Amino acid sequence: MIEAIKYSVEQMNPEPRFIVGSWPEATKLNSILSYDKTMDGKKYPLIFLDSNFETDKSETAAVDLYFVARSKESYTTQQRESIVYAAILTPLFRDFLYQAFRSAKFIFENVENARDYYAEYTTDKMYYAPNVLNDIVDVLHVNLQLKLK
Repeated sequence: MIEAIKYSVEQMNPEPRFIVGSWPEATKLNSILSYDKTMDGKKYPLIFLDSNFETDKSETAAVDLYFVARSKESYTTQQRESIVYAAILTPLFRDFLYQAFRSAKFIFENVENARDYYAEYTTDKMYYAPNVLNDIVDVLHVNLQLKLK
């Protein structure tokens, strides 16, 4: 499951950072990534996959994905909605879903073309003032039901 998700993230353009693990691991890796010159030390946008999930016998899992973008403490709710969620996080999530569909690594029920792809998910919007990532970020938390082919 992790490799299929990683493959979908790698197909995104521009490719966001991708971390799998626990939040403490994400904090450590994200700090190290700020020194990675292959992406000019850019930490965000970031897609974090919480590794605490189980895949059942039918190769289905409910995974928690966190789409993370830098924010500012001074943003109002309206600014966060327009500058971060509408402009960065929502398109990032939609691109991930599209790439997951295109990858042909997952089963999407009753889908004939890319315009009709759908996956079962729930979302939460979260704001983190200095947090586990040691940055001020906005997060789109998605609980996504995925089934491998």
